Amino acid sequence: MTPNSPCMLFEPVANTWSPMADLPSVRMYHSVMILLPNGKVMMSGWANDAPSGTIELYSPPYLFKGARPKISSSPPSVNFGQQFTIDTPDAKSVTKVTLVRPMAVTHQTESNQRVIELCFLHHHVHPDHLIATAPDGGSPHSFVPTGYYLLFILNGRGVPSVAEWIYLH
Repeated sequence: MTPNSPCMLFEPVANTWSPMADLPSVRMYHSVMILLPNGKVMMSGWANDAPSGTIELYSPPYLFKGARPKISSSPPSVNFGQQFTIDTPDAKSVTKVTLVRPMAVTHQTESNQRVIELCFLHHHVHPDHLIATAPDGGSPHSFVPTGYYLLFILNGRGVPSVAEWIYLH
């Protein structure tokens, strides 16, 4: 990687990569990148061209596509296969509900990271509620471990909420 190497953003639906802003510092072997609950990405660690370690925050383009949906409340924990309620004033615009496993990065490698898209329904009686179903351990979520996750709701433009922590057991 050379100075000012571009970041790339993967679009899984289209299976394409798009160039993003250049990195201000070269990140090498002992560096990390972590998705934060606010949707930004924190980069830290060894920067070859810096006198000491630095921390940088990256704001991906999805944060600038309009208003963000809000989670008013969600349960602090859910059981595998359990239906649970997410309160949001933006329920009508929500098109995805996801759980994102927090990262535990070492040497640029994270083998436990995962994004799990949940099935959900708009509540017919209460328009500010979503009813989501936690993974049940079966297909396609056979390898979903117990633990903490970031719960995001996303609107039709792909704009995420600020995440809420939820414990899956």
